[in-house]
Amino acid sequence: MQPRHAAQAARRKRDESEANERARLLYLQPSSTFGGAERQASIAVPLLAKLGFDVTTMMGPSTSGIDWLREYGVEDLIHTPSFPGGWPKPRGLGRLALPGRYLRCVRRVAADVERVARERRADIIYAAMAFSWIAATPVARHLGIPIVWRAGGTEGGAFERVALRAWAALNPPDLLVCCGEGVRRMFAPLIPAPAIVVPNGVDTERFHPNVAAPPWYRPPGAKVVIGFGARLAPQKRPEDIIRAAARIVPDHPNAAFVIAGEGSRRVEYEALARSLGIAHAINFVGYVADMRSFYASVDVVVLPSRSEGCPNVVLESMAMRRALVVSDSSGSREVVTDGVNGLMFPIGDVDALVVALRRLLDNPVLCATLARRGYERAVGNFDAQVSAARLAGVLRRQLVHGADPASVVAVPPLKEAART
Repeated sequence: MQPRHAAQAARRKRDESEANERARLLYLQPSSTFGGAERQASIAVPLLAKLGFDVTTMMGPSTSGIDWLREYGVEDLIHTPSFPGGWPKPRGLGRLALPGRYLRCVRRVAADVERVARERRADIIYAAMAFSWIAATPVARHLGIPIVWRAGGTEGGAFERVALRAWAALNPPDLLVCCGEGVRRMFAPLIPAPAIVVPNGVDTERFHPNVAAPPWYRPPGAKVVIGFGARLAPQKRPEDIIRAAARIVPDHPNAAFVIAGEGSRRVEYEALARSLGIAHAINFVGYVADMRSFYASVDVVVLPSRSEGCPNVVLESMAMRRALVVSDSSGSREVVTDGVNGLMFPIGDVDALVVALRRLLDNPVLCATLARRGYERAVGNFDAQVSAARLAGVLRRQLVHGADPASVVAVPPLKEAART
């Protein structure tokens, strides 16, 4: 064998050996509420453990994500109250104290990350959300280990983008992982690092049409129930479904609406329902710990958001075989095809939302067809095991010396990995 070929073979063998060893991963997930990023962490962490990673998860200040991970059998969990958000929403002059409060959180979390990374001898850090990017990247550089950022949404004003571009120019990650193409298009120009898309996944063993989940939230006597499940925040535009309900209920008195989720503006949305005279037809059920019961209680799910990355509620609705009506945000467009596996309307266009809902209410066959096709798409394209395997391959590549950081190391199929 020629020396050059021998060297290449030896390098390939070394890389394969590195890729097959268990790696120690520190997963950082700020969590002031239990949202999409936390849901993906609760799915990915136990699957990564089956794919060759010893994962330590730091999450906080909320404990909801910790509870979900424990339910999945994850043990190496560190609740980190130093992550921001565990305080009442400041108002008025109280907002002036926020920068200082966030800076103190950054310092505390950075110290915690360095301590845990040293104790666990972490090989790589996976940092979700911008706060953990800022807190952990200098630590990773100091320790000489790679750090991968996860971006999961497309919200962000001009000031935030300018600040991120400036900070990332001095503190770039080794790789940026985005949950959707729209997310990549937003963040890739701001961050001087390779960017790759790993779509969100849905646990199709937990979310499926025949799941034994009681329909706790289905109003008695309702013929058709339309649901909204998300944070009660301006980004999600819950006011659109409330205004649509005011137009639907007079013509469909047997229709009911269920709004699941919490947020600082819940009182305002409840007041809107009362002012429109439809409080009797809209049930605000608050935070739902087991969303399977929510999906089991509704026939149609509406997501009118102004922006999405790769929306969990859409994937879960599809997996539960529920019909979908979604706004045409970039993230939803990557999952839903209008008229094929759901119906779509322009963001903020309540008239179009009403038309879409009436189509489903007046045509049960169409409703069932869209639900079936959505289920097929979720199972065929967004299974959590496929997403986790891709993420594992991406993270593995960061541990192979001299490799293209945006490439993927092949990992065994999850079911095979689970047997080993």
